[in-house]
Amino acid sequence: MQVFLKSQQLQSQRKPLRRSQQTMQRLKPQVAPALNDSAKAVAAVVEEKDAETLAKEAKTIGNRLFGEKKYSEAIEYYTKAIALNNTDPVFFANRAACYSNLDNHTLTISDCDSALALDPRYIKAIYRRAQAYSATGDLEKALNDYTAICMLEEFKKESSITTTDRILKDVGTAKATKAMETKVARLPSETFVKAYMDSFRPKNFGASVAAEFPSDLAGDALLHKAYESILAKDWERAIELVGDALQAEMSSDKIRAFALNTLGTFSFLKGDIPTAMQHLDTSLRLDPTNMNTLIKRASIFMERQDLDSAVREYEKAESVSSTNPDLYYHRGQVRFLTGDVSAAILDYQKSLELDNDFVYAHIQLAVAQYKSGEIGTSEKTFLKALKKFSEVPEVYNYYGEVLLDMGRFEDAERYFDKAIEMDGSSPLPFINKSILYLQSKGDAENAEKFCVQAAEVDPTCDIAYIQLAQLLIHQNRLEDALAAYDSAIKVTRTEPELVNAISCREACAAQLYVSKMYPDVYAKLRSVSAAAGL
Repeated sequence: MQVFLKSQQLQSQRKPLRRSQQTMQRLKPQVAPALNDSAKAVAAVVEEKDAETLAKEAKTIGNRLFGEKKYSEAIEYYTKAIALNNTDPVFFANRAACYSNLDNHTLTISDCDSALALDPRYIKAIYRRAQAYSATGDLEKALNDYTAICMLEEFKKESSITTTDRILKDVGTAKATKAMETKVARLPSETFVKAYMDSFRPKNFGASVAAEFPSDLAGDALLHKAYESILAKDWERAIELVGDALQAEMSSDKIRAFALNTLGTFSFLKGDIPTAMQHLDTSLRLDPTNMNTLIKRASIFMERQDLDSAVREYEKAESVSSTNPDLYYHRGQVRFLTGDVSAAILDYQKSLELDNDFVYAHIQLAVAQYKSGEIGTSEKTFLKALKKFSEVPEVYNYYGEVLLDMGRFEDAERYFDKAIEMDGSSPLPFINKSILYLQSKGDAENAEKFCVQAAEVDPTCDIAYIQLAQLLIHQNRLEDALAAYDSAIKVTRTEPELVNAISCREACAAQLYVSKMYPDVYAKLRSVSAAAGL
């Protein structure tokens, strides 16, 4: 009898459901109602198992076709698998992979959405969707997904981090390019304007040079008035007067070249790089050996991130005059920013050999010495500068920055306070105090207060808002941080600065997305970071 039953079972494997139903029908007249319900439950289990088995078989065939790059055929079998069992995220993810290979990004995203609705942490589906978003130009959503992947992987996979950084840069660049189309050129913070103007020795550029020009003709007189406005820090009025001067008659090409240089300087400060270069080019044609114009052209090349052209411009300037101290100071800045600290030190030293009375060369030399590991030498340079330029607040602020980096927090705070006491209109010491309070005391409340003060004393200082945003992120106040980044974006001057500010904002927005989608993962990473003191 057992052999007969086994034979019958083997013959009926192709249609177990029909046989089960027939069996239950035959038993129906003889079985009580409660037993009939049990039989129906057994039949449902048999049917469910059968559907699941058939779905897996369809998926297996789909996988084989996928491996043979027969994506359309594979889709048919994954679709059958889904029709039989729509609770398995793998079926949707596999079909999404087919659509992806067929460049059907809309259906790729749709299937990934379905897979993630079933398993929100299915990294392959998130990754596939991120790729599709990127392909369709929806970079913000792509960034959200790539950021989620990094956090789900706990930042352990370098390839994911690299891809996320690339997408972040693409988002920042795309948004900045679009924003620049409608962005009105405007001067940066007064702190920035003053710092740039002061980076040239007065005898080489500025009011002292303009004062030597004649004032007989209308253009000459207007140029003199423009520099009176510059001394009064009435920048917009100065720009207007220089423009008027260039429309009027001037005594010589040299004076006109100087006026064009001045107008180019303001265009550069406004972030209008093409106009700035146009004015400086015209100025250089009228006065080919003007060192100040050559140096400023090099600055513009650096702004464009064209290091090779900047270096060539400095070489050209050095061939014109090897005794100009501003040349070596500004070239030192470029070398310092590009990581060639040893060469920067030599340039700063050369600048001071030619003119020892320029405070910023002393400051930058000391900073460069510190960065190169010459800590004792750096301190000596700072102390000499403090003695020689005791009334210049920038010396105290920058020395405070070095002391802060050294972990000498009490000394650093004392120097920041001295800088604020001497010039309460500069946001930089307030920003540095914010960093100090957070780093040395973990005092987020006062750190935030100092950032707010920095923005109050100079509402156009983008650095103040960016530092505030970073502080708010540290406190997990992501929405407030986004608002701070928005304030920074409004006051940025140039496209590279805009790319940076927007990239920071979008990274914060992606972090906010992950915190809402995967709160436990986000909380764990914050806990790990806090434990590591990050």
